Amino acid sequence: MKKTHFSHILRSALSVLLAVSLLVGTVPAVFAAGTAAGSVPRLEISAINKLDNNSILVNYLDYLNSNVAFRLPNGVKDDDDISVIIRIDRSSLMDAYGRTDKTMSLQEFAVSDEAKTVLDAISARKEALLTLFDEQTRLRNC
Repeated sequence: MKKTHFSHILRSALSVLLAVSLLVGTVPAVFAAGTAAGSVPRLEISAINKLDNNSILVNYLDYLNSNVAFRLPNGVKDDDDISVIIRIDRSSLMDAYGRTDKTMSLQEFAVSDEAKTVLDAISARKEALLTLFDEQTRLRNC
């Protein structure tokens, strides 16, 4: 009986000690008040810094395959037009037509609702990529 009572007290004491040590270690970090001159004090987690798109500049060229991406020659001017072909992760109109039962011609399929859905997905992906490229260009020029 005494042994069981002692182990129960020991477990309770260790549980309380663990809870107190966790509180002492995390409370100051969680409730650190972040104040600046003239600002209203607010509670924030001081161990975590918020990152936004403007504070991070990734050199994406480091991650591209040199067989596919390369730097332009020095003779290319900033105002030169450059054409680029990019393969996107959307199926083409021809791929979508190939998956049909071919009861209509390609010309008929091209004006169908299914083709419009495919073209809308391609257009949305294109706009997303152009926005990404514009953002990268803006960040590189800052």
